[in-house]
Amino acid sequence: MDEVSRVMNQYKNKLVRLSLPEFPHCDIYLCGTLHVAKASSAMIADVITALQPHYVVVEVCESRIDSLFEEETPVMSLREVLQESVQQRSVKVLGMGLLSWIQLKAASLLGSRLGGEISTAYRVACQQGVYGVVLGDRAYAVTIQRALDRLSLLEKVKVGAIMLYEAVTLSLGKLTDYINRSEADDGFVVEEMKTFRALMPGFASVIIDERDEYIAQTIIELGLLFVVVCCCCCCCCLFAVVFFIIICCFLCL
Repeated sequence: MDEVSRVMNQYKNKLVRLSLPEFPHCDIYLCGTLHVAKASSAMIADVITALQPHYVVVEVCESRIDSLFEEETPVMSLREVLQESVQQRSVKVLGMGLLSWIQLKAASLLGSRLGGEISTAYRVACQQGVYGVVLGDRAYAVTIQRALDRLSLLEKVKVGAIMLYEAVTLSLGKLTDYINRSEADDGFVVEEMKTFRALMPGFASVIIDERDEYIAQTIIELGLLFVVVCCCCCCCCLFAVVFFIIICCFLCL
């Protein structure tokens, strides 16, 4: 069994191979990860090493480029997050602060690093000599502002209530159970997305659909410039389950 077949079999349902008519000489691999799971970092390292891609696209924008480097991000206290939002009188600051706090706290409880698979992808890609690492996501601030603009008053209340609930009830046991269910049940994340859309359709449209379109456009532009492998598809659930994309392009020689 060759290395490509091995990883496709080993990471079944987490690693998907696509071929697009527009890019007949490219193989595109989408790799689904959890930002706070150590297993995701190990999987990413294995996949990049096995596939030997020409390009790797990560779900990161320029404003979050620091996540490419393996540095610890200080965790603000929940009180500090609330105080800053009150001082700036900004719902946007509150939303961004709570989301970041929940993600960082989750990683801390699990003994991992938030976005560890992204820094791993960058490090391993450099080691393997890929042509380039591409930042595929839309600017974080733009996405948050778009989401707030799309939310109705009721949805804003729902988002605030859900974030505060998750912040207060976050625990190691809850996170471990969530990760185990995500890895063991293929339909679990799909059902979480359906629930997310049902609760907050406007928010889901921006966080999932618009970002998918943005990343797809990035792929198209790269394809026009060069025969590339670039594809990114992201999904956000209550614990910020995000799909990270690996792009592997085999050129016709």
